[in-house]
Amino acid sequence: MKNPIKALLLLLTSSVFGIANAQVQMNSKFDTPYGNNTAVGKFVELNGAKIYYEEYGKGEPLLLIHGNSGSIETMGNQIAYFKSKYRVIALDSRGQGKSELKTDSLTFVQMTKDTEALVNHLKLDSISIIGWSDGGIVGLQMGISGKSKIKKIIAMGANLRPDSTAIYSWAV
Repeated sequence: MKNPIKALLLLLTSSVFGIANAQVQMNSKFDTPYGNNTAVGKFVELNGAKIYYEEYGKGEPLLLIHGNSGSIETMGNQIAYFKSKYRVIALDSRGQGKSELKTDSLTFVQMTKDTEALVNHLKLDSISIIGWSDGGIVGLQMGISGKSKIKKIIAMGANLRPDSTAIYSWAV
């Protein structure tokens, strides 16, 4: 890189975003093996791929969608908290966790279609969504598409635009 100031800014920015986007398992000592629970875990064929999901609790449906390179396990703290109040549905997004990839090009559109297909498969009348990072983008796109009746969306760490415009041109 020709400009050392730009290089330093890029390094600092990527470090800050890396820390901010880290999905750290705050409490990894759960009695329940979230993400690997053979008692409740299921696979379903959706849009040509086997998608893995787990359900916990009773009540209104709450869909948890993890971020990039995450899995159900990375949402363990959220599952543990919300399962006493909601029917928590957590899935491994396509190509992550236990779910198959089955595509050459993974897009937010595809992940949104998969998640909407899971909602339809489970015959959920309406849902609330908590999505982290890429999961927040998927949740927002589900709200925009209008294919699922959504009560609430909590999107954390999601980009405003799920495309290359989220990256500063000087950084690439």
